[in-house]
Amino acid sequence: QECLAHQESDRSIIFEILEYVKDTPDAAAAQYFFSDLADTNGSTENVVEECRIFEPTQLNNPNLNGIVVCGLVGTQLVSKFREAASAANRVKIYLAVIRLPQYGTDLLITMNVPVKISESSSSRNAVDTGCIFDADVHMPGLEVFTKVLQTFRIVNPGLFG
Repeated sequence: QECLAHQESDRSIIFEILEYVKDTPDAAAAQYFFSDLADTNGSTENVVEECRIFEPTQLNNPNLNGIVVCGLVGTQLVSKFREAASAANRVKIYLAVIRLPQYGTDLLITMNVPVKISESSSSRNAVDTGCIFDADVHMPGLEVFTKVLQTFRIVNPGLFG
């Protein structure tokens, strides 16, 4: 697992190499991992806004031709560091599952973008709340996440064992 975090905005992007979930069809893979993330984070509210399998032309990335890529955009209400429910932050989740059954792997890319920080959250004073809403300072989450998918490539398949 690799996690890149932006201290001022509390945004993060996480890359995880996971065991291929063979009992989950491609059409349900993104929802499966979104639900798993919600359970792991103790999310009290989960809303799926969009869920799809991308067509190769949609991603404009020849490195992903012939590979199933499932995507999901949603929100979760999550307390950081297991804080009280009153400290929960509303977080936009951009999630992609790159399915690699030939390697027994699901590659999960998740981007977390806070959209509302609770007054009770430990992030309240640590985060520059102007960064959360100022699209002129930071690219909108979907644009950043799309760029990640458009430029993604597997350099060394030996990484998967």
